Formats: sequence, structure tokens, C-alpha cells
Amino acid sequence: MKTIKSLLVVIAVIVTGSISYAGKNTQVNIIPQEEKKMYVIVKNQEPCRFTISVLNEKGDAVYYKWITKKTENYRKIFDFSKLQAGRYTIKLTSKDTVVEKEIAVTDTRIMTTESSKMATLK
Repeated sequence: MKTIKSLLVVIAVIVTGSISYAGKNTQVNIIPQEEKKMYVIVKNQEPCRFTISVLNEKGDAVYYKWITKKTENYRKIFDFSKLQAGRYTIKLTSKDTVVEKEIAVTDTRIMTTESSKMATLK
């Protein structure tokens, strides 16, 4: 059963696409899933605290979480089924990096876009 789930995840990545961005200390992967869900994986070179938020087209936060425990790896499945169709930005802010990734939510699924920004804070 575990092998089947792993295979389905690999197929989903190949079919629907994913976004990966590696900054100086942070790597963020976004993998669309079925039924308007999205898997976000954050990998840090060093354990750190960070915030993750989802912003609508107006820049308003529809989700915000402060990760207070220093961590190297963070994984979460986001459910966008209650949100209206449109473009959203996934924003991760750590002590020295801001990563923004744009996604599009349609009536039936989530699509990753090519738009990605990274800034190093000093």
C-alpha cells in the first residue's frame, strides 16, 4: 500500500507539475494534489523559525502560521476547496529569506505558475 501511495505521488508530480525554489538557506517545493489540495515542503539548511502565509490577489492573508519551533523540515497539505478561483501567493519568511510562489486555483484544481520571487534579507 505504501508503494502505491508513493507511486501516485510521483505520477501526480509528473502530470500536474510542481514548483521548487532553492534559496541560499531554504528550499520550498509546492506539489498540487487532487481535489484542490496542495502539498508544501520546506527544507532549511539550518533549523529556524519562519512564517508561511497564503495571500489572495489583493494581498490579504487567507492563511497565516508562525512556525515557532526551529525546524529543518516542514510539510503541510493545504486545502483550497473553500477558496474562490483566482491567483494566490504562497509566502515564506525566515530570518534572512523571503520566498514567494504564485499558484492559480480553478473551480476544479490548483495549478502552479512560473512566477517565483526570492529576496535575501540582511
